[in-house]
Amino acid sequence: MLFGYLIFNTQVSKAQDNERSNIYYFLDTAAVPIKDRIFDLYSYGYTKNFNILCRCYPWNTNVNFFSINPKDTRPFTLQEFNEIKTVSLPDLIDIAIQYAKDRIYKYNFYFIEPVSDKMKITKVILAWPTKPRTHSTIIEIKPIKN
Repeated sequence: MLFGYLIFNTQVSKAQDNERSNIYYFLDTAAVPIKDRIFDLYSYGYTKNFNILCRCYPWNTNVNFFSINPKDTRPFTLQEFNEIKTVSLPDLIDIAIQYAKDRIYKYNFYFIEPVSDKMKITKVILAWPTKPRTHSTIIEIKPIKN
């Protein structure tokens, strides 16, 4: 079900790409000490996840960006980097929170990461805020002995 949801959102986003502005964020985790990092990066199969650990999204959840297609990542040159304007982390979080309120996908998001002496750029999708599941409690009821 989640996979179908992701594919549907990806298809909708591709149809609207021409109408959106681009948001670029320079993600340099190597320059930030581990204890101060606010991003949690992980991969699962082809899916790359970029979580901002801020608990600032609805329902006190984290902001999640993801990429599901390896073709969404490509090398990025210093010349290309110098031609764009990147946003700050507070601005990126503000844009995500506004998206959660409006539910209007206005932007194409790109994360730029340094790799050794080069860079790569990944087109990412901002995930919808989801209400966390509540914990289930199971109570075993034993038969009454007479």
